[in-house]
Amino acid sequence: MTTIELNSIQSGDVPAVAVQEGGKPRTRGKDNGPTTLPHLEHLVHITRKAQRPMLLRVLLESTHGQALPAARALTDAAKGSLPIPSRNALFALVAEMEPKAQARLERAAERIVLLADEYGAMAVTELMDAGKPDDAAILSAPSDKYSRALYLYLEQEFSSSGATEDRFDHAERRQQMLRHFQSEKYSSRRRWLGRSPMCSSLRGRSNNA
Repeated sequence: MTTIELNSIQSGDVPAVAVQEGGKPRTRGKDNGPTTLPHLEHLVHITRKAQRPMLLRVLLESTHGQALPAARALTDAAKGSLPIPSRNALFALVAEMEPKAQARLERAAERIVLLADEYGAMAVTELMDAGKPDDAAILSAPSDKYSRALYLYLEQEFSSSGATEDRFDHAERRQQMLRHFQSEKYSSRRRWLGRSPMCSSLRGRSNNA
């Protein structure tokens, strides 16, 4: 991923997709992801969820090993999640890739999806630096958990700047720590409530009723 691409992605300096297509309001519906790519469910998921589609294009090109002008036409003009027609076209492009490239995409997408839960989002936020322009731009959209995780993945696996920070790996480990901490906190609270005199009294009254 080049520095120019990253700057464009993070600054949001891309034209917005038209709200209407063919003069008619865009309608809700289902895309063809499950039928076109039945074995790539995680990739389908992040394609639906990511609010910065240009990052998806970088993932596809980096994994595929060459530029994808058709994907660029679909994603680089988009702002917000891809509309259904664009998603379907992107799925069709992926379906034409070699099985090995598809498998790599799905492995990456699975890790990204797993890091986009509550604890993963917390871990990603902790590891990002609001003082860095690229990070700050991603942090400006707190609800876009999938783009944040995808951003860290691309920076780690395909950075052209030679960065050695394995922030995505660190975020995965931090996610597990946060989940474990929350689980321990919940268990401790349950044990405390079980020993609480008030709770014991309430249980006694219930048994005597």
